[in-house]
Amino acid sequence: MSADLKSACRFAKASDVAYYISQPGGPSACPFYKDVGFIAPPVTFVADEINAAYVGTTATEVIVAFRGTLKLDFTSWDAFVTSLLDWVNDADAKLRAVSYTSGQVHTGFARTLQDLWGRVQPEVARQQAASRLPVVVTGHSKGGGVAFLGALRLQREGSANVQAVYSFAGPRAGDEAYANDFNSVFKGRCWRFENTDDIVPHLPPTLVFAAALARADRRLAGMTNEFYEAVGLLEFLNWNGTLTVGDSLVLELERTVHLARLMTRFQLQQIADDHSLEKQYLPKLIAMA
Repeated sequence: MSADLKSACRFAKASDVAYYISQPGGPSACPFYKDVGFIAPPVTFVADEINAAYVGTTATEVIVAFRGTLKLDFTSWDAFVTSLLDWVNDADAKLRAVSYTSGQVHTGFARTLQDLWGRVQPEVARQQAASRLPVVVTGHSKGGGVAFLGALRLQREGSANVQAVYSFAGPRAGDEAYANDFNSVFKGRCWRFENTDDIVPHLPPTLVFAAALARADRRLAGMTNEFYEAVGLLEFLNWNGTLTVGDSLVLELERTVHLARLMTRFQLQQIADDHSLEKQYLPKLIAMA
């Protein structure tokens, strides 16, 4: 079942609010703060400079939003390749076992979740008990990848009744066994929004995309030997301004070729812009909703 676009738009705005956690004025400084509908200021958590989340109650749900981070450098091709390697490897993209799934997950994202868990989980339980409302988990970029893990952990450990998961520009978070496990729990309740030539949802790369990266630059050959799988239902914001729902091999190949073409033409600013929540995802969702 495809996502309700009005709801998706609101949760994309909720994901944007997370970027204001450590900024002057806090979450309420986000231009979309009022649109989310919080009935009280959300409770925020920061584990270090890049790991942050909040828990906030609206009239219809308790929102758990994980903040994203993106350190890709698009100022030049060499800077881009170097930062892409850093993004995948320094974020620790090796797969590891965790207690809340039979599969294996992204070590860096699992560590981010663990760093926040001791404070986020009790607050989710507290707000859900007080409101008697379901939980929605969301996030943009790395926050989307962490949202996949956080939702499953909340559900598996009995911490909360997770109604839905919305990811925007989220990277892959685990292997096939994890993906099958996640999808069995959240079938019809998880939507991942990915925009045109945004590179982050392609990471860690599949074998097809890894081959395209290797052709673009030999330094990207063998970027990862792990086998990651996407979860949930793809909601692809297409090049023609429409929404394509669902994964297919044809679409994956089309997206890979399109993105590889931009990379070989050094159109890095377009790739960077396509990842932007405020420049791309939100305007498109607002127009569609």
